Amino acid sequence: QEYFERAKYPITWDYSTVNVGSAINTDTIWYADTTYHITANVDIDAVATLRIEPGTYVKFGDGYKLTANGKLIARGKPYMPIFFTGKHDNANGQTISGSTGTPAAGDYEGLVLAGADSEIEFVRVK
Repeated sequence: QEYFERAKYPITWDYSTVNVGSAINTDTIWYADTTYHITANVDIDAVATLRIEPGTYVKFGDGYKLTANGKLIARGKPYMPIFFTGKHDNANGQTISGSTGTPAAGDYEGLVLAGADSEIEFVRVK
């Protein structure tokens, strides 16, 4: 019990999935207790910032991408990276409806850093 009292990060037991299918045009935070499923091409507007917490999973639907025209701050930690992967990856994050469980190269378009101010570290792209 003492471990839980001294934990640096909150312990989360319930995870959820949020579908993201439209532009991000205000400052937004994606939290580690949620798997974010990209269901269409998503653009971060030039005046917006998307911050992604360490330990967050971002899963892309087939053929979609996330384009950072604004600022993307994705700073994981060595022991708690941020994952960018396809919806067919059932080994990481929540299982997405329609997943085959067999991820393959080319399942999604990826991450496009079009803006100059993005910050990325300790991120795994699968």
